[in-house]
Amino acid sequence: MRAIAAGVVAASLGACAGTRGAGGAGNGASAPLPPPDPNALLPERMEIHPLTRIGTDLSGKPILICHIELRDHFAQSVKALGRLRVEMYGRGAGSEAGGDKDGAEAQELVWDVDLTDPGTNAEYYDDLVTRTYALSLGSIPAWVVQWARSDRTAGSGPTLAAVFEFADEKGKVQTLRAAAKLLR
Repeated sequence: MRAIAAGVVAASLGACAGTRGAGGAGNGASAPLPPPDPNALLPERMEIHPLTRIGTDLSGKPILICHIELRDHFAQSVKALGRLRVEMYGRGAGSEAGGDKDGAEAQELVWDVDLTDPGTNAEYYDDLVTRTYALSLGSIPAWVVQWARSDRTAGSGPTLAAVFEFADEKGKVQTLRAAAKLLR
């Protein structure tokens, strides 16, 4: 029985060694690969993912759990080295109307996240589940915490804006922007 099993394994390995992928002839000759396009998989758009929400850190302090998704021109999630800025807009302290006298929301907070270091970039990226950058951002205004704990019928939640800057293969800075109303 062992001899049969060994023969099957040897035959399988021999068959694999003679093939060259999906379209290869197995004769050892290979066509040269085309030069890579450094811009082929760079991000073309950014989204503040719907998983973004108000939560708590390990000590129970309120935080913004912000999920940022970058997509290439194939509409697939990608990673990129760059700088991310997340901004929170809302009614502002003491404003009952939900904005300034012109009706515009006031900027409440700004978080700058440096994603230029590959190791740091990898730490923020959730490649197992969401394929987004998952950021835990603190110092949430009291009114946002109150809104998040309420039934959310008492008023509007904050608006988030994000700006991501990265360099293309020529070193030219590219900028992506996204905005979303926090709904939960």
